[in-house]
Amino acid sequence: MDCGKYQNWLENKDLSDMSESNRAKNHEKTCEHCKDLAAKDQALDHAIARELAREPLPENLERIVALNLHKTTYSERRISTSMIRVVSIFVGICSLLFLFTLLPRDFSGRGEFSSSLAADHHKLNKPHGLKEIDDVSAWLVAIADFQASLPADFKGKEQQFIGGRICVIDECRTVHLVFREGGVLTSLYIMDARQVPASFKQGKVYLVNTDGNSVKIWQENHQVYALIT
Repeated sequence: MDCGKYQNWLENKDLSDMSESNRAKNHEKTCEHCKDLAAKDQALDHAIARELAREPLPENLERIVALNLHKTTYSERRISTSMIRVVSIFVGICSLLFLFTLLPRDFSGRGEFSSSLAADHHKLNKPHGLKEIDDVSAWLVAIADFQASLPADFKGKEQQFIGGRICVIDECRTVHLVFREGGVLTSLYIMDARQVPASFKQGKVYLVNTDGNSVKIWQENHQVYALIT
């Protein structure tokens, strides 16, 4: 199960069967992103339960409102107060739901984009159309339609670059470099931040485990980098 299917399950978990729930729980154990979503979903459920427990809905509300027409001003005040509380609870629940629906958008975008990058990285086990590169910096200047450059922490280091290519991932034109690090094939993706279908904060590093790969994504100035092992 990937992150996209997990989020569909989370939204409709009450309708899922046992086998799908087990697959979702197994995925949750290996994916920090989805584990965080599950925690937020559980927190929302608890918050709604607390709000509902504070003020139960009055029984026979319709009868009470009808009788209210014949009651004293004091009774009217009591009913009015109860209705205000019920409305307040309803508004509070709606606000929580609204805020929660806003949160997953960035998480979802990052998770789906990370999965797409990991899927492309898996192609390293197959013919991949990599071009041999003698001078990586010069090659980046020559082929990219934006000012592509290596990340700051790559400069001055000795990487054994195997090759590179230009590809499109989720409609984002991407520079893909492959090198060996500790004997392991590693992919470095360089993208224009304006084309990436997800938002990343400057200076913040995002770590996502997806499809058995560790994906590290961060933004430097106008470029987004993804390192996958």
